[in-house]
Amino acid sequence: MPIAFQLRLLDAPRIEWDDGRTHALERKDAALLAMLALDGPLPRARAAALLWPDAADGQARGNLRQRLFRLRRLAGRDLVEATDTLRLAPDIDLISEVGKVYGYFAMRHGARIMSEIGFDPTQNAYDPANVRAQLGLEDDVQSLSHRELRERRAVLQKRVEDAGGLPVVDEE
Repeated sequence: MPIAFQLRLLDAPRIEWDDGRTHALERKDAALLAMLALDGPLPRARAAALLWPDAADGQARGNLRQRLFRLRRLAGRDLVEATDTLRLAPDIDLISEVGKVYGYFAMRHGARIMSEIGFDPTQNAYDPANVRAQLGLEDDVQSLSHRELRERRAVLQKRVEDAGGLPVVDEE
């Protein structure tokens, strides 16, 4: 049975086990796990160079090996799959933690970044009531009958077709 724990990367980076134990992560351990969580797989040599920029290549790789060993011993299992490319173990779920990191970053730096690129959120606000009005929808569609809803859908489909279809989103 796998050991149940959660990685916490915000505030005081740590491992929290389901039995209530916690262990603070050292800065380099937290940095490695955060890089892999936020950026995905990373070549081993690149991770070593980022974590120990002033060390010789061999020393940086040795430091990384020791970190991975200590993390494995601390967690009681591999947190990082360590081949030529490092990646978090596939069963580690950090979706909510990564969301918190991105949210924290947006709260701390979002307004400044938007200002620097000339984006004014007040000019680009999303107004669902306005969108509904432009589509000819009332706020309350729950009182409509099934037939009325089908008629509305047909009208909306016709409007989309007349406008040349839905815009194509380029997913690069």
